[in-house]
Amino acid sequence: MQDAAIALWNEEPAGWKAGLIAPERRRPGGDERLVGPIWRDAIRPAGPDEIEMPVFAGGFAAVEAEFVVRLDTDVEPGTWSAAEAAELPQTIFAGIEIASSPFAKINDLGPAVTASDFGNNGGLVVGPELPADTDPASISVRTEIDGEPVGEGSAGSVPGGLAGALAQTLTILGRRHRSVAAGSYIATGATTGVHTCQVGASAVIIFAGSDPLRCRLVTTEIREPEGTAR
Repeated sequence: MQDAAIALWNEEPAGWKAGLIAPERRRPGGDERLVGPIWRDAIRPAGPDEIEMPVFAGGFAAVEAEFVVRLDTDVEPGTWSAAEAAELPQTIFAGIEIASSPFAKINDLGPAVTASDFGNNGGLVVGPELPADTDPASISVRTEIDGEPVGEGSAGSVPGGLAGALAQTLTILGRRHRSVAAGSYIATGATTGVHTCQVGASAVIIFAGSDPLRCRLVTTEIREPEGTAR
């Protein structure tokens, strides 16, 4: 379903999000995660000011503090272990994934529903590059929504770690015969939780040792592929 939806857009994703599937929702022996495309026009570089991130008013919206991996090499379809994924040339950034869908109950009806709507991805804020010699699990992360603390964590909060999330993302895409181009961003999963919000909410995400990332949710225009019939 997701591949059919992607095919309606005349572009390739600029990145992918990995989202954990709740254990009770997994098939025996099935994937721990689902993936979804991140479109280029939904990626924003962080700056000193608050960034406006569009979400669907009346639908689902959430803010997630995430470590973002930029792949610095082309990756052909294949099956990957965490150890193999960790050896790929890559750069790690602090970031924010915005989740949003016009369907408010998207996360209530199982992973197939979430995956079919681009994995519930609404955008990505890419913050500062993290030092290459720093273990991401040692970097504490805190999320505040409208001035109130709502969650804390680190890369250690991501099951399997960043390398595990990257390996599973690449393996799932490999089964779909999808390569991943150098420069693609991989959002590895929520570190402080999935914090549901509404239009107008402001978020501050603090990765220890880095300047805070700030964003505010605004109403999106519904985007449709060219030639869509009404």
